[in-house]
Amino acid sequence: MLNKARSIMLPLALMAWAAIAPGTASAETLYGCKNKTNGSVRIVDAGVACKNSEVPVSWSSVGIQGPAGPAGPAGPPGPKGQIGPAGPAGDSLVINAVVNPDGTLLVNDKPPEATLSVARTGPGAYLVSIGGLGSGCPLPIANAFAATAMYLGGGSCGQGSLTTTVQTLDGVDHPFGFQASGRGAPAAASSAGTQPAAASARSSSSDWVMLPESSDKF
Repeated sequence: MLNKARSIMLPLALMAWAAIAPGTASAETLYGCKNKTNGSVRIVDAGVACKNSEVPVSWSSVGIQGPAGPAGPAGPPGPKGQIGPAGPAGDSLVINAVVNPDGTLLVNDKPPEATLSVARTGPGAYLVSIGGLGSGCPLPIANAFAATAMYLGGGSCGQGSLTTTVQTLDGVDHPFGFQASGRGAPAAASSAGTQPAAASARSSSSDWVMLPESSDKF
């Protein structure tokens, strides 16, 4: 019966100490005096002498760290973030030109890395060459400044280059507007130091047909 009472008194004494001295609950060592007769324990400060009827006791207030617990379940997905602002517009890969009847360029507005040359090859006929306009196949358009139409003859394109013939429908020299647009970074700007693969085209008429990569002329 006495042992049972002692086992009850010790937890009660610890609870009482925790309630009246919360500021010292983080101390590494606790000190107490245990009654020799009934086993009751009272908490004392370090260095306090126990009574003749007691024996000093001490114990650590911090236990051994336990093992890590299992990982908790994954939390629910967070809310969808807001759409970011639109990025800045990329460089325009467009050539705008006005060609005189003799094939000279009156206006030649183009990107710095692009090249454009026009040569008159006959009445109402012109050879147009483009280079450095992106990495694909430039798309050309020609419009005469006269009451006539213009059409594209045969040619080839690929890797930002284009060679084609431009012909007036009436076979007469006229001034005309010429435009070509490209896509992708110029081949010379490739980080790998090599030209990227690009589609090519060739034709023997005004209808252009896309072919596998090729540098062949018509």
